[in-house]
Amino acid sequence: MILSMFDSFLAQILVLFLLYISAARIFFLREPRVDVAAVVCPFAFLISVASFFIWGFSFQNLLLTLLSSLFLLTNFRALIRVISDLLIDHYSLPFLIATLIEILMLIAVTAVVVLFSPVRCIPKDFSVQRDERDLTGNFSNGFFFDDEIAEKVRGKVSGKVYIYTPTEKIEWISSEDSIFNKPAEKTEPETATQKSADFASENAPIILFVGTPYARVANYEPYLIMLSQKGLTVIAADFFSSDMSIFSDFRNSPLLRRTELLRMKFDEEENFKKIQGEIDEFTKRGYEALSRIALVNFRKEDGTKRKIYYVTDGLDTDSIFSFSDKFADNVAGVFLLESVEEYKTSRFGFPEQTDVFLADSLGLKRDSEFFIPRYLAFKTVQKIANVLKTEQSQSATENNDNAENGENKNDEPGKTENGEKK
Repeated sequence: MILSMFDSFLAQILVLFLLYISAARIFFLREPRVDVAAVVCPFAFLISVASFFIWGFSFQNLLLTLLSSLFLLTNFRALIRVISDLLIDHYSLPFLIATLIEILMLIAVTAVVVLFSPVRCIPKDFSVQRDERDLTGNFSNGFFFDDEIAEKVRGKVSGKVYIYTPTEKIEWISSEDSIFNKPAEKTEPETATQKSADFASENAPIILFVGTPYARVANYEPYLIMLSQKGLTVIAADFFSSDMSIFSDFRNSPLLRRTELLRMKFDEEENFKKIQGEIDEFTKRGYEALSRIALVNFRKEDGTKRKIYYVTDGLDTDSIFSFSDKFADNVAGVFLLESVEEYKTSRFGFPEQTDVFLADSLGLKRDSEFFIPRYLAFKTVQKIANVLKTEQSQSATENNDNAENGENKNDEPGKTENGEKK
């Protein structure tokens, strides 16, 4: 099951709702009863802890875990009474005071969660289908889709591939100022399988993107969705292979690595610069691995390899050439996100939609209009259109040259049209 950043916010709201139920019960005790509302505290605590393992560390999740832990401790005796099926006719003064303090804290945490909530960005809302596949393997020996190898030889998941495809039929238009998404005339309804097979033109390259150790694919998803909405197939990947580590301790966990790197970026910039080379190397090897995966597993209908087009963020040209040169025959081009002046959050993704707390730290505001992702998708598509136009011009020129050469051969002196001597 694929869960977005907005789903993390919904889980946080659920935790808050359960805690409000627990806190509000002190105002509704009118007659002796079993205090069953106390049982919501353990559920709130378990959901807040589970959020760490699903979405990783975040400031909001930390606040909710601490608050739900406090609720669990203050309601421990109430839980014992519920288990023993004992009636309660009043709450003690210390418990009432503690609960009132917790309510004030709950209101403050609610304000933080709502204020820094991510923008809802669900692929199907933009006519895009997103699929996720687990990877097994490492950078040294290669990666394989987990569901394509025998269960007995599978290792632990060492990467995830996300495939974005348009679910509305798109006619590929390669004009200089093309927007690409010109809807074709609607015909009979198609099944999801037919849609994924028919939509992006085979002339269009597959877009490849690799998340960095401190900005995962989820942090770039608004842009990737907007790009796929234009009619392109986008393949993105996060890697966490054991043979390529940033830290040598528990901080290298996929759940904690991004948070630690962001902390170092803002608080220990000198130490961060020392490991920047390792981060770039990790990303470069990720692009090489994803290129092999895409060329092998995402071919044209006739079995030939499709062209690939790289989207990068923060990698210098030497780094890009280090992996793109290995697939030179199949590479259609590269788009550097940081080359667009309006993109102010290079290497961080799009925090205005996915990590509003980080955006606030960078001096940016929450953007529910997706202005920058939409604009960057347009600029990317424009550049790809120019590449395709150039290829088409070259192909037309070659065809004309071949035709002229054929005519010249037929017009050689002393020969007829059939090549017979006069």
